[in-house]
Amino acid sequence: MGGLLKPAKSAPGNNSWKEASPFDCEDDYSASGVRRSIEDSPQGLGISSIDIVFIHDLSPENGDMGDNWKDYFKVAVNS
Repeated sequence: MGGLLKPAKSAPGNNSWKEASPFDCEDDYSASGVRRSIEDSPQGLGISSIDIVFIHDLSPENGDMGDNWKDYFKVAVNS
């Protein structure tokens, strides 16, 4: 949770996803951003509800965020 998908004309070429869909991903780990991600997830997953939520990708291994992962982590902890 924490990634909001926004429709795009084509799949972004600067991410690590294999065969990415035509969406731009906006990182938002604020309380409202995570809530929106949770609300949007069932539709994207093709399910009616979700049972558990994990905030993921907040680590130095996430090459898409680079060193900014620390800033996003602070936002997630303090929201």
